[in-house]
Amino acid sequence: MRRPTQLRLILLLATVLWCSALAWQAAAQQAPTQLPVLADGRYPIKGGEAQSYRIGLSAGQFLYALIEQQGIDLSISLFKPDGTQIAVSDSPNDRFGTEPALLVADVTGEYRVEVRAPNTRASAAFYQIKIVALREATAVDKQHVAAQRSFDEAQKMRARPAADDKRAAIAKYLEATPLFQTAGDTYRQTLAVQATGIAHAQLNEFRTALRYFEEALLLARTTGDQRLEAPIETLLGGAYDVLGDIAKSYQHYERARVLAGRLGDNPTQGSAFNNIGKLHHDAGDFQRALDFYLQALPLFAESPPRRAITLNNIGVAYSSLGEPERALDYLQQSLEIFKTGPDRAGEALTLNNIGYAYNYLTKYREALDYYNQARAMLQKIGNRSVEAQTLDLLGATYSDMGQPDKALELHQQALEIQRTARN
Repeated sequence: MRRPTQLRLILLLATVLWCSALAWQAAAQQAPTQLPVLADGRYPIKGGEAQSYRIGLSAGQFLYALIEQQGIDLSISLFKPDGTQIAVSDSPNDRFGTEPALLVADVTGEYRVEVRAPNTRASAAFYQIKIVALREATAVDKQHVAAQRSFDEAQKMRARPAADDKRAAIAKYLEATPLFQTAGDTYRQTLAVQATGIAHAQLNEFRTALRYFEEALLLARTTGDQRLEAPIETLLGGAYDVLGDIAKSYQHYERARVLAGRLGDNPTQGSAFNNIGKLHHDAGDFQRALDFYLQALPLFAESPPRRAITLNNIGVAYSSLGEPERALDYLQQSLEIFKTGPDRAGEALTLNNIGYAYNYLTKYREALDYYNQARAMLQKIGNRSVEAQTLDLLGATYSDMGQPDKALELHQQALEIQRTARN
């Protein structure tokens, strides 16, 4: 039986493959005067919890506060005195690093800053508030706020599946980057450059992405923040992998693994293990790949998106080792997680891999069903490259079923898509 190609997932970073739009719960309404005043300090927080603070501002006054995440991913929401939401900031820095509270008051009154830990499964941890500036806004301050608003908008756009949204996100990141630089905010300038690269990677423009990742790494090193540096090493490893420079890919993944392990950054360390596993899988060493994937999996206990990707890859490894039943167990676990989030591309790849396992078991009708689900999803999100791969998988299954004419038709459709895309 001819075996079609399987599809593995590079786990670049949670934000590459899963940038969830947060479903905000209705917070208990408190009068601003009942809230604690925003002030420097260290505070505990649990997964799923939201904590609010008030701060009195005069019209034209600039607030710049940093909320440092200390082992838990946070988002920051800002509200006007009348309760209108101003902005939501959730940077692609996972459980460590800072989130900003940046605004220029347009009216005098009590503003509210909400700190939220959106992942209900996250372990209790702490965050640190530091008020960096509270003054009459300067022109540079206003540009700093504008940069953050552009960045926040770009994050929402990049989370959407359509290619046009990702290109719009790139434009917004490019607006934000020089404004962050003017404000002297190198940390957020680095995040903007990194996110630009991620958006290009999501569009399969890896050579362009590589340039942004290299620029982001240089910026990260100037900050001296190794927690910022380690995920960028992972992104570089992913780009070099796709572009075929395996030696450089391995070097960057290994740097990420060592840095993350030293810092206790489980998600980034897990990503490195996962991606090194993929390199071994691509080289045909399926057992060694499986060993790395299994080391990655427990590091994602609080990161469902990354866990879904690694479960997928474990399933693919078992299929490659000739254990399709075991593969299906892990692939179905992966699919259930993907269904709860917005990553339709990851879900489609997992559907394809389930189809592959059924094809291996000669359960062709089940294989076709999963491939067709994947194809419909890929058409909806406009991912033509992976759609072409899915057509090839369909063609291989029809060939195994003894229907060469149907197989040829599907392979020709795949070829036309790849020629149009110049792949």
